[in-house]
Amino acid sequence: MQDTAQDSIETFIYDIPKAETHVHVQGCVTPELMLKFAERNQIPLQYQSPDEVKAYIATCSSDLAAFIQVLNEVSSVLRTEEDYYETALDYLFRSAQQNVKFAEMQFDPQPAIENGLSLGAVLSGLNAARQKAREEYQIDCHWIMSFNRDRSPESAMEILSMAETEQENVVAVGLDHQDTPGYTNRFKTVFDRAAEMGFKRTTHVDLYEDNAAERVWGAIKDLQVDGRIDHGIDGLADMKFCQHMSRSGLALAVTPTLFFNEDPEISTYFKDVCGAVRYMLDHDLNVTISTDDPGIFGMNYESDTLCLVQRFLELTKEEIVRLAKNSFDMLWLDEAQKSRFQDMLVPFEQSARKLTT
Repeated sequence: MQDTAQDSIETFIYDIPKAETHVHVQGCVTPELMLKFAERNQIPLQYQSPDEVKAYIATCSSDLAAFIQVLNEVSSVLRTEEDYYETALDYLFRSAQQNVKFAEMQFDPQPAIENGLSLGAVLSGLNAARQKAREEYQIDCHWIMSFNRDRSPESAMEILSMAETEQENVVAVGLDHQDTPGYTNRFKTVFDRAAEMGFKRTTHVDLYEDNAAERVWGAIKDLQVDGRIDHGIDGLADMKFCQHMSRSGLALAVTPTLFFNEDPEISTYFKDVCGAVRYMLDHDLNVTISTDDPGIFGMNYESDTLCLVQRFLELTKEEIVRLAKNSFDMLWLDEAQKSRFQDMLVPFEQSARKLTT
């Protein structure tokens, strides 16, 4: 017999309106799309079926270098405007089914340009998907243009120059890919220029990298991130950073599903992220839970991921409402748009409150 109370809270999670604050377009390439694009673009692969792609993913260890190897392999099939369109639309359709109302989606322009696409072509494909999703699925999104930390700041500056005329629905810049020492200082000039152009700023500060405190403070002082850091939970060991989060309202966009084929209960990464979520909820610090790369991480989309965390932490409905509120608060939207989304949460907040009174 199924647990009725657990069924109820999982239904609550799937039904509640929410936003996705950290997801990569390249990581939304599903095994099926990977094979489809490879065939269409005449790219030879060693995989013949989605199960073989999943088996390849399952062989990798749960660390940043292994993940990037998988991500590069899977996303190497993205070669045309149509590929970007189909990838974004597939993600938006699946997310709309889980009542995601808005997504801030990161994309990496540098590998796309190396594969022969222009920035304009990438954005044309992405924006066509956005338009269709808005009209047919009632979900909206915008784009974060993320530069690779293991490439040069000069390369990122070249992309910014292209973005002078090609930036439709691009709201921010970010940094991702392989961590490299001192990156917050090296990319300071790039981020300063991006701010002058009107872009918001965020950066990855990944787990298990050396000198976590130096990295989160570099994000704040060098890059001057606008109210958020992607990942960043190792910085919580620094009490001064926690105090800064509390005073400033800085939020962390965390993603717990870097466990490939492992059950979350045996994944060190999953447990460490969940522990950080519990700490932040208990200490009234701003946190959101997102999917990162659902095409790679077991097809766990936003509500799926929230359910995994809820089961592990035994989150209450009030805490689920708080996470949903945080997800809308973190978005780079005007206050009127945010208020419209927050209003959608009122009946869920009332329902959760009744449960505890």
